[in-house]
Amino acid sequence: MGELQGVGYQPKVCPESARKGVAMDAFGFFIKRPQLVNFMFVFIMAAGILSILTIRRDLFPNVNYDIVVVTTRYEGATPEDIEKLITIPLEKELWEVDGIDEMTSSSIENLSIIVLKLDADVKNKDKVINDIQRAVDSAEDLPHDLKDKPVVRDVKSKDMPIITVSLSGNVSENELRTYAKVLEDRLLDLPEVSKVAKEGYRDEEIWVEVDPQKMRSYHIGLGEVMSALARENLTIPGGRVISGTREYLIRTAKELNTKEDVAGVIIRANEEGNWVRVGDIANVKDGFEEEETITKTNGKMALNLTVIKKEKADALRLVEKISKVADEYRKEIGGKIEINLVNDHSYYLKRRLNVLIQNGLMGFALVIISLILLLNLGAAFFTALGIPTAFAATFFIMKLAGISIDLISLFGLIMVLGMLVDDAIVVSENTFSYIEKGIPYKEAALRGVREVWRPITSSITTTIVAFLPLMFMGGIIGKFISEMPFIVVIALSSSLFEAFFMLPSHIAELERLPWVSKVRFRWAYEMFSSVSEWYGTVLHGFIKRRYRVIAISLLALIAAFILLYKFLLPPILFPARGIDNFFVRGKLPIGTPLEQTEAKFRKIEEIIASAVPKGEIDNFITTIGETADHPNDPSYRIATHVGQIRVVLKPSVDRKMEAREIIELIKRKVHEEGADEGFEEMSYDEMKAGPPIGAPVSVRIKGDDLEKLSMLASEIKEALLSINGVEDVRVDYELGKGELKVLVDEEKASRAHVAIEDIASAVRYAYSGGVATKIKRTDEEVLVRVRFPYEVKYNEGMLGEVMVENKGGGLVPLKEIASFERTGGASAINHLNRKRVVTISANVRGEEAKPLAVARIIRDRFKDAGKRYPGCYISFGGEYKETEESLSNLWHALILALILIFAIIATEFKSAIQTLIIMVSIPFGFVGVIVAFILHHQPLSFVGLIGAVGLAGVVVNNAILLIEFIDRYLEEGVDVIQAIVEAGKRRLRPIFLTTGTTVLGLVSLAYGIWGSDPILIPAALAMMWGLIFSTLLTLLVIPCLYKVSDDVSGKLRFFKSRRNGRNI
Repeated sequence: MGELQGVGYQPKVCPESARKGVAMDAFGFFIKRPQLVNFMFVFIMAAGILSILTIRRDLFPNVNYDIVVVTTRYEGATPEDIEKLITIPLEKELWEVDGIDEMTSSSIENLSIIVLKLDADVKNKDKVINDIQRAVDSAEDLPHDLKDKPVVRDVKSKDMPIITVSLSGNVSENELRTYAKVLEDRLLDLPEVSKVAKEGYRDEEIWVEVDPQKMRSYHIGLGEVMSALARENLTIPGGRVISGTREYLIRTAKELNTKEDVAGVIIRANEEGNWVRVGDIANVKDGFEEEETITKTNGKMALNLTVIKKEKADALRLVEKISKVADEYRKEIGGKIEINLVNDHSYYLKRRLNVLIQNGLMGFALVIISLILLLNLGAAFFTALGIPTAFAATFFIMKLAGISIDLISLFGLIMVLGMLVDDAIVVSENTFSYIEKGIPYKEAALRGVREVWRPITSSITTTIVAFLPLMFMGGIIGKFISEMPFIVVIALSSSLFEAFFMLPSHIAELERLPWVSKVRFRWAYEMFSSVSEWYGTVLHGFIKRRYRVIAISLLALIAAFILLYKFLLPPILFPARGIDNFFVRGKLPIGTPLEQTEAKFRKIEEIIASAVPKGEIDNFITTIGETADHPNDPSYRIATHVGQIRVVLKPSVDRKMEAREIIELIKRKVHEEGADEGFEEMSYDEMKAGPPIGAPVSVRIKGDDLEKLSMLASEIKEALLSINGVEDVRVDYELGKGELKVLVDEEKASRAHVAIEDIASAVRYAYSGGVATKIKRTDEEVLVRVRFPYEVKYNEGMLGEVMVENKGGGLVPLKEIASFERTGGASAINHLNRKRVVTISANVRGEEAKPLAVARIIRDRFKDAGKRYPGCYISFGGEYKETEESLSNLWHALILALILIFAIIATEFKSAIQTLIIMVSIPFGFVGVIVAFILHHQPLSFVGLIGAVGLAGVVVNNAILLIEFIDRYLEEGVDVIQAIVEAGKRRLRPIFLTTGTTVLGLVSLAYGIWGSDPILIPAALAMMWGLIFSTLLTLLVIPCLYKVSDDVSGKLRFFKSRRNGRNI
């Protein structure tokens, strides 16, 4: 080996003591039993392949976001009514539930939404959710005429939509509904489908439009009409009767089925045979529920079916089935309507799977090529075999643990791909160094693994403990990524098992095939021997100038952290690159009718369709009257003056323009063509990767005085607009629609024997409509709604003519017992922990501004806001809050990882000095991360920091093995400098191979050579460049530090001996 490596002196192979112990026996046990090892290999591969074929594929891991939403509808109610009658009573009950960290609510017209964020430290979340349901059920002060109970919904990742099927065409709404209903039924027939959310779909109703004049002439009130309809539409079981030998059930039934049946219902009759039917005082017709939203796809009126899968369903198989169902139905109806698949979220899963497959295959090939060049074909093949073996074992364990193949688990698999053969390369290289010396294969395999098993175990363990703390991060982000470190741990453990107990046996069996070991490239081997000699010379020179080298290294380290502070801090949560979706949202003046809002957005649709180059946009979906990221979005809003366009771009790898460029293009064209005129607010919101976290900038002002809150919000809005890079600033508080208050004269009402409750019901039924009864049909339930006609409904003067039924059955005109007053109010009243709150939200443009930096500027500028506006308190939410929480958790994970890494290394070397020398690799690895991010104009993101945390465990590996071999040379009495140089030369080849294969595996991911994922690029860059820098450090600076530590030890021994001499 000495001649081959150019080393003048070789230490003993291994101390005799190292041959003993359980691990030593285990190595020999498996080397002597190749049939058992081959069986293990076949079993692992078979189990892995079977697991891959049957394991569930999903978009995201099944994560409970610890968010519970309580939604309550109360038709016809103003935001103030909703707040007073619904939100406050519910909040009062919910606030007493243990385990709630934060409670926000929004009271808007007809709707109360309460969002509860659960405490991350609570263990039994199901109990908290059950307590929330009980609290809602026990709320006693809710209106007695509340038709629908509050709905409690636990927001989970499994409820996210998988794909949307959009139907559009030049057909009537009734026809489109019919087509949609058939397609919905077919989708629901798929066993993997949980539910189908319909957008743009209005339920059928039968309208009973009562003529106020005829009601007055017949002296009939709305309540009497509704009672008659309810009375005539019922089914009551009557028991059973036995006739002869048969038994019959008795049922008393009077059911309504059609509008004619409704019109024929008798309201009142007398003994002379006179009667009044519904049709005598009302126009009865078929209709749809009142239009609250308008849905369009690619600018055409559409009806969208958004599919949500079952928890255990395979996402890719389901999308294939949905596509097949849509294709078959499209052919069946002969092209009468367009059926398009939009928002196909399974694409991202397919893309990441392709990245794993392509990078896995290339990694396998690179390992073989690298090892053939520097070792031989046998070593190359069996070493590279560690990749599929480790992956097969990992997939098998994933299947047993119930973990799906999803975007997060694939992130872990891709991250660990380049590390899987590091241990195998070291074992293989060390084994073949003995084979090259003429030692028999089995003995060489045993010696090779015995000599390096302890440092390899320490190396792999340090990598494992670097990722391990990430499994226990708190918050939404922590839960979201918890699968990734688990996958890394399992894959590395599987790889270590294969390298120790299977690879040596495989290599030992190569003795039967000597020709395999002869397949090598002698020129490459000789060239690397020359490189090794050159490196030895260079290293010797560096050691001579060790103090200068260390000083320069420290200056480089300081400079790198200055650059970090200047260019990369503060970090962001998710990078903006790789975005494939964004929203164009707009808000017109309050009270703008739905049709006018749709007309304004139509101009923006035309710009999107014409201004953006072809091939950049996949589709766009417009929703008028509603803003939400998805059907389960807790920040859901509904109003006639708002709308949004969701623009779905072609995949980033298939288009020429970045999402930000397309947004800026649309924004500029919208302004140039005046399409933004009339809008009070417009925003262009990018959809970033990860769980829902809110706006990039979200400033919340809490207090009781809405006027003070509004004034302070205006100041903060102006401050945000003055910050470079901040855009789309909006305030969620605005004056609502004008209100017409009914002021009841209690004295007059009392004389007329009319209760205030009866007045409220009469007005509600007249203008919002009252549901008298329901008609059950085969496929759906049809409401029978009693109300005034539109021409009366929109006539303010008719309000006084509403007839109110008194206790004696008489009718009293509303104008005789009440007056009317015009007032204003808020369009939405928001609460934070039961206090009123106004939120100012904003986006940030590219990398010009960062949420953390913006929030800190606002915090500093308004630190005296509490003095100027007593009772007002400023806090921050959205991305800022999640970023701070996630970075704090990540920082704690890094500290814990460093402590564990130190403990492992210290246990191995039993020397604090040597442990510290090895730990120096970590900050120098971070230098590579900093330089790489600056050179690649990459912001420091949470994903990049995950790569940096994992890097901490990887960069020490080479240093551990180098120090181990230096110590072994020293044990044999070699001079310190010679021991360092010879150990460096001895470890150069395995360091080159392990680092080279890892870096080459990451190059593809970082630069998209064989397929890439924009979300993973920061982590790949961090690990790749950090590893390159740390390897240079290991080869040149670590040896200098080792010699300096020896210098210090020598000086200490010298002074100690002199002191002892004086004492004598």
